[in-house]
Amino acid sequence: MLNAHNERRKLHCVKPLTWSNELAEQAQAFADECKIGQHSGSSDGENLADAWRIDGNGQPVLPALSDREAFETTWYCEVANYNFQDPKFKGGFTSGCREVNGHFTQVVWKDTCQLGCGRAECQMGTDPQGNPITGTHWVCRYRPPGNVNANDPSVLRKQVFAPGSPQCR
Repeated sequence: MLNAHNERRKLHCVKPLTWSNELAEQAQAFADECKIGQHSGSSDGENLADAWRIDGNGQPVLPALSDREAFETTWYCEVANYNFQDPKFKGGFTSGCREVNGHFTQVVWKDTCQLGCGRAECQMGTDPQGNPITGTHWVCRYRPPGNVNANDPSVLRKQVFAPGSPQCR
């Protein structure tokens, strides 16, 4: 997960994150609570992701995705919803990377320095027959948090850079 973050941060001309065992322990503890779709209320930045897959025999595939796949398909893909020329923060939950971009902006937020993540096997809901669906729940914490004053376009311009922007030179 750290490598996936840092590879994408490099494209956006910001320093790599360092791993924080403290944040990872906190993220893991919260992931283990399986509070799907709920943020923890931590003062650190936080991204959540959930996924599930069923094999040909109807059994869950765990983890449902690799950490890199979860990162790319739930957070970084939101780059498509971010206009670097007219930056606007769009928070919220989504599936299929539709409309929101707050997970992406947290990933590449210039002032964020540390990352810690955890994942857990959790019940994601039930199938049409009422059987529980088990999947993977990811929690990543960021320090200092991103998306601070993110409704101010001037803040976004100072924190979220387009790939190949002048900050890269």
